[in-house]
Amino acid sequence: LSAVAEANGLLMLDAPVWGVGGGASAGTLTFMVGRSERAYERALRSRNALLKENRPRREIEAFDKPLLEAGGHLLAARRELCLDVAPLAATALRVISGGSVQLELAYQPGSSDDFSVSLEASRAEEMRVRTTVIGPHRDDVEIVLEGRNAASFASEGQRRSVPLALKLG
Repeated sequence: LSAVAEANGLLMLDAPVWGVGGGASAGTLTFMVGRSERAYERALRSRNALLKENRPRREIEAFDKPLLEAGGHLLAARRELCLDVAPLAATALRVISGGSVQLELAYQPGSSDDFSVSLEASRAEEMRVRTTVIGPHRDDVEIVLEGRNAASFASEGQRRSVPLALKLG
């Protein structure tokens, strides 16, 4: 996984998939990857601080451009990474399991394909909850085994094998 990310000029954070945290308990793999991560996090942090303070809309919108630019890069990089890693991880899991388990990774972006349209459409909700509600910070990867969500279907052995397959893939 890290080799594929590196080959695409990306950085990868390796973290546990199952066993800790909310996403891990749900059987989902959440990861931050991409060279635009820091720029996105800076814009998001600043934007969210202004939302929390209930600042005027024009002040919040000042961070839309950097958020959209860096976020667009992250969304594209993650989509590409999932497409590249999915067949490698599936092959690794077939080897680990003796060929008996079918693995799919379903990238679930934190916004629609048009991030700017999604951001604009979320304005009222953002003002209500005082935080940015869409974007790459809401991305996830659904792990699917034998056509079913691994969070509710995976056995204990599969819960150990899938992270190994993702690392080996």
